[in-house]
Amino acid sequence: LEDRTLHWLYRRAELLFLPLKGGAANNAILEAIAAEVPIVTSQLPSTEYYTEGQAVFCDSNVQFFNEIDERLSKPKPSHRFIHSNQLCWPSVALEMNEKLYK
Repeated sequence: LEDRTLHWLYRRAELLFLPLKGGAANNAILEAIAAEVPIVTSQLPSTEYYTEGQAVFCDSNVQFFNEIDERLSKPKPSHRFIHSNQLCWPSVALEMNEKLYK
């Protein structure tokens, strides 16, 4: 997918449903946060780290179902704002440089 198409898809998503048994899934989570898409995911150290409290964590199929049902039954916000100052490439690159290379 081109970046523009992926951005368009995220902006129209009702939520990001990301059931995981392990792994980081950092790209999907960061892209969903940038597009202000609600995240319903498994509670893992990686998902807790990347979402910084901006997700609903589930640990059973029933809980996943209930959380998704609740979110899809609520009216969708009319628009979302991207946190461009936090997630733009210069900010990300600076943070990566500070945390990884110093």
